[in-house]
Amino acid sequence: MSRAPVLGALLAAASLSASGARADSHAEESWGARITPHYNFHHQTRRIHSRFISDIENVHRLLRHEFWSLSNRFQSEKVEFFLYEDKAAYEQGRFRPPRGSGGIALFMGGKIKKWIFATYEGVPFATVAHELTHLFFRAFFFEASESREPPRWLNEGLAVLMEKEIMTKLKRPNEAPPRDVRTVIPMAQFMDPRLSTLSAEWYAQAGSVVRFLREGQRRWKFDRFCRELSQGATVDQALNTNYGHRSIGEFESAWLHWLKKGTAPKAAPAAAVAPKADGDLSQQFPELPE
Repeated sequence: MSRAPVLGALLAAASLSASGARADSHAEESWGARITPHYNFHHQTRRIHSRFISDIENVHRLLRHEFWSLSNRFQSEKVEFFLYEDKAAYEQGRFRPPRGSGGIALFMGGKIKKWIFATYEGVPFATVAHELTHLFFRAFFFEASESREPPRWLNEGLAVLMEKEIMTKLKRPNEAPPRDVRTVIPMAQFMDPRLSTLSAEWYAQAGSVVRFLREGQRRWKFDRFCRELSQGATVDQALNTNYGHRSIGEFESAWLHWLKKGTAPKAAPAAAVAPKADGDLSQQFPELPE
């Protein structure tokens, strides 16, 4: 099947889950195209920079190396990559991303199963690296079940880590803010999927917690932990079978002990970080003493 019918089928499928596609001369079907070993690029602008394509391919290589023990899905399967000309076009485009996002990864099921990634010209490259990590990790979970998602704290924490590693290895300046842990959110609250607002402190803790799981222990434990979660185990069960922590509180104590070797944060009292009635955690957490 030629590229044009495949693209048309993908966009038709996308329109079912993302209503309100743009109906103008810049519709995605009329865009320029560029094919690389692991991506089918669709670009709204006249040209796409070779450096950008090269770096995106290198991100793929780095992520494939990172996930090889979990999944080899993207060794041969290509990602449909849509690059909008600017933020406004991206937000108004066919995929209707959440407001304020820098990139979105979508899985199109059905007869043609494909992963789609969309972003826009000028977005910080660290954001692209972060969002592509989500694509790879979610794809691993989807291999077990197309309705199963990784825990949010694990998904975001791994993306925070890989964002930094990728930017360093590509020798690109990291535009992302520092992710140092300065305050501590009680672990049970931090892992709560009902939190509606994620603060900078939350993202910093997510990166630190996932780094502890990956680097504070033997690496195969992290791989098996993720695999068990993808197969339906709860976080409590997977922590117990792979790391020996019998409760979230016990895991929190182990993480804090590991963290104290460097920054020595102290857990804030639960009352100090309790969510508001509407679940908003945008209030400031208490600063750690120097």
